[in-house]
Amino acid sequence: HHEQSISEFNTTKQKLTVAEERVIIDFAAQSADRGIPLTHQFLQNSTNEILRAHLGKDTKPVRINWSQQFLTRHREEL
Repeated sequence: HHEQSISEFNTTKQKLTVAEERVIIDFAAQSADRGIPLTHQFLQNSTNEILRAHLGKDTKPVRINWSQQFLTRHREEL
């Protein structure tokens, strides 16, 4: 019997897959390197487009709290 770690449990609650989050992180890092910082609005829009693409147009959109949590979760990389 395998007990789930907190990290594993939290991934089940995430809106995006690990791979999808990686795409956004990489894009944000590239944008910052070009002098174009990532905004909360851009992060929300991009995430909502990804969610609609694989979950359908009726998917509940992410909001500012989600983008703040995303940035906090990935602060070491961004």
